[in-house]
Amino acid sequence: MRQALRQLSLTSAAFLAACVTVPTQQVDLAYSEEVFAPYKAKGSEIVSGQAFLRQQGGGVVVCAGEPVLLLPAAGPIKEAVTLSRKGVRPLAGKKTVGQTFYSDTADPRFAEVVRRTQCDAQGNFQFAGVPAGDWYVYTRLQWISADAPQGGDLLAEVRTTGQGRQKVVPSDNNRV
Repeated sequence: MRQALRQLSLTSAAFLAACVTVPTQQVDLAYSEEVFAPYKAKGSEIVSGQAFLRQQGGGVVVCAGEPVLLLPAAGPIKEAVTLSRKGVRPLAGKKTVGQTFYSDTADPRFAEVVRRTQCDAQGNFQFAGVPAGDWYVYTRLQWISADAPQGGDLLAEVRTTGQGRQKVVPSDNNRV
């Protein structure tokens, strides 16, 4: 009986998910030396923080072990973020823009300006040597509850001056 209810629940969830249509739009992830050159520099700023989401029951899930990206808030990346915040899923080919950078399938020149680190067991992360500029911190939190995937993508903004420390805490308010 329990197995039959679980299967019915999964089938219902899949049906409802199929009914929800999220609009999509293609984004040209063309690398521009002019746009991204300032983000290549070695700075002296540190960007750190902790990423988490709250569950319905009040529990907190952190990004333990998940990659965290520090993306330049410029050019096609900024365009993709603007679309996401309007409820449009930005695509680069068949993948979302976030998946493209998360899986290292973007133009290889982006590797010079997109910084990567990983959350520790408590969900903390840190980027050192960050130059002055506007940045996005992006990560993904995922877990399973009642045989259904839960979680989401988080995106927060941070502005660096090239010196000092900036703290950013991506959480429920930063879902995209």
